[in-house]
Amino acid sequence: MPAVGPGWFLVDASVVAGLGASERAELVEWALSSGEVVLVTSPSLVTVESSVGRVVLSAGVGSLVSPGRPPVEGWLRVARREWVDGCRVAGEPRVRLGWGAEAEGEGVVVALEWRDPAALFVNGVRGRLKSRAGGYPLAALDGPRGIPVLSVDEEGYYVVNAVEGPAGERLSYIAPLASACRREAPASPL
Repeated sequence: MPAVGPGWFLVDASVVAGLGASERAELVEWALSSGEVVLVTSPSLVTVESSVGRVVLSAGVGSLVSPGRPPVEGWLRVARREWVDGCRVAGEPRVRLGWGAEAEGEGVVVALEWRDPAALFVNGVRGRLKSRAGGYPLAALDGPRGIPVLSVDEEGYYVVNAVEGPAGERLSYIAPLASACRREAPASPL
């Protein structure tokens, strides 16, 4: 669990969901090149500055926290030192586009792996699928018997299937970041 401190910037997942494609792509590129950005992988309480003073916010899965100013609007300033359940975005993205067998489908994406941040970030979002590839499914249209939209292959790469709509937009954001995460050992309380 990385620590974040006063003056850091928080871009909440709700802000990310409202960004356009070019803004999301710019945010991903910024996070990947920074080496200091923390991706929130499980909801975490963060105290932030607001127009009414300090408030405690639950930063959602897919939120970003950084000591550097993000290239998008809508960020908040962290008000005190906090531990967030997340990982540093500090590696190379490990994502492949899955262009396998034709598979038509439309529906709601359901996370099959509750610990995977990419699967959680698209959980409950609508999508249209055009094709699919193999791998261990992490999220699928309409549940466990549905068509996978996100899988992990034998080499540990995310496989993002040809999905359109809100689910595709979210996967284009979260998959590169989550796959580039470096997990840190918990800090000693001493």
